[in-house]
Amino acid sequence: MRSPITRLAIAAAIVLAASVVLSQFGKSLESVAWADVAQRFESVPFFSMVVYTSPSTSAPGKRTQIWKSQDSRVRVDEADKVVFADFSGGKKDIVAFDRSTRTPVDPGMFTKMLLETLCPEGQFSLNTLIGVLSSDGMNLVPVETDDTAATREIAVFEAKRADTGETLRIWTLRNSKLPMQMRFRDPRSDEYGDFLFDYTQKKEPAFFDPQAFQQSASAN
Repeated sequence: MRSPITRLAIAAAIVLAASVVLSQFGKSLESVAWADVAQRFESVPFFSMVVYTSPSTSAPGKRTQIWKSQDSRVRVDEADKVVFADFSGGKKDIVAFDRSTRTPVDPGMFTKMLLETLCPEGQFSLNTLIGVLSSDGMNLVPVETDDTAATREIAVFEAKRADTGETLRIWTLRNSKLPMQMRFRDPRSDEYGDFLFDYTQKKEPAFFDPQAFQQSASAN
C-alpha cells in the first residue's frame, strides 16, 4: 500500500468497479467528442486531482494533490509543502508554506509556472495540461473498445507520437463527459504521469485560505 503504483491501481479499480455497477445494460454506445470533454471539464465548479509522477519507473515517485474551488482558488499539497493560489478577479497570488511549521517558503519555480500556465484565468484547462505533457502537442482520438458493461459508461481517448513513442490515454465517463483518469508514458526514459480526477470533494472556503492555514497552527 505504500507504493504509489499500488495505490493508483487500487483507486482505478474502485472507480472502474463503481462505473460497472452503475452501467445501463443494453444502452447503445454514445459518441463522445474530445472537444465536448474539454469544454465540460472547464465548466465544473470544483474538482480535485491526484497526480503521480516520476522521471522513470526505477526512481521514487512523487504524489501531488490539487484542489480547485468554485471561486477560482487552488490548493496544492506536495510532500512537505502546501501551496495556495488565488486567480479570482484576475489575480495571480501564489504563496506556499512548510507543512509542519506553517512558515512561508518558496513555492518553487516549477509549481508556480505550472499553476500560472494551467489556470491563467482561473480555469483549469485539459488541453493546456496536455500541452504541458507534450511540448509538440498530441491529437487525441477515440479508441475502439468492445461493447461491454464498462465501455457503455466509459469512453477512451488516446494520442501517440510515432517518433518518440510517447503515449497519452484518457478515460472519460460518457454521460457526464468528465475525465476520470489520464495516463502519460514515455518509453524512452520510462517517465510516467498518472492523474486521477474527483468531483465530489467540495471543500470549505477556509481550505483555500492561506491565512486560515497559518492560524490553524497556532490553534493547535
